[in-house]
Amino acid sequence: MNLQSFSKQVEDSVEIQVFLVSTTQPEELPTIENQFKVLENVESVTFVSRDAALKQLIQEYGSAFDLFEGDTNPLYDKFEVQVKEKAAIKQTAKALEAFPAVFQARYGSDTAEALLTSLGIVRRFGLLLTIVSLAVTMIVLFFTLMMSIRSRQREIQTRMLIGATPSYIRRPFIVQSVLLTVAGGLLALLVSLSGYGLFFSRFQGGVEASGYALSTLLQAGVPVAGIILTVSLLFGWLSAVIAVASSIEYPK
Repeated sequence: MNLQSFSKQVEDSVEIQVFLVSTTQPEELPTIENQFKVLENVESVTFVSRDAALKQLIQEYGSAFDLFEGDTNPLYDKFEVQVKEKAAIKQTAKALEAFPAVFQARYGSDTAEALLTSLGIVRRFGLLLTIVSLAVTMIVLFFTLMMSIRSRQREIQTRMLIGATPSYIRRPFIVQSVLLTVAGGLLALLVSLSGYGLFFSRFQGGVEASGYALSTLLQAGVPVAGIILTVSLLFGWLSAVIAVASSIEYPK
């Protein structure tokens, strides 16, 4: 949950800073902005004047930059460009830099690309780990139920002889499997939320100082609880159905 949230925040923070040549006139700005907007991968374009950029610097880093106010301002007028597909940000920056009015188009280059690539790897690894964990859980449940069925084979055969229906015979094993998975899911949920609570209280301040935010315990806990319990019920039922179908032979 936090990986998705953090990845989204990082991706949203990556933008292209398009600096204009110093000879650009104010009346040219609307035309330049419209030229940027028609590019395929451009989502939004925001103009920031050199004076506004300097004021932002002073607010963030203090009055040491006051001496650059007025004619000594070394900054350029610029457009801040948000893109639709972060993977194509390099090509978009090159397209923007090709305009005559553009002095430079910058987006962090190697740092941004490395960060986006790393986030992609982490996402794929997380998905793979989830799939493997679910597969292992299902296999363990399957063999646990198989052993339980075999240990109660005599009881099952006796019930068959006295006319018990297949659904009546299956029911205890399905209930057992669902209870086991739900209990395991609740335990995993408790451990996860406890660990996340400690993590949140310890690192939230540092993360916020970097300009990002972690999901609160409530924001992260509610959807995770729903997912864990739903998956537990589904896997418990599915494992029981497969185990019973492959282990119990009903008289024809």
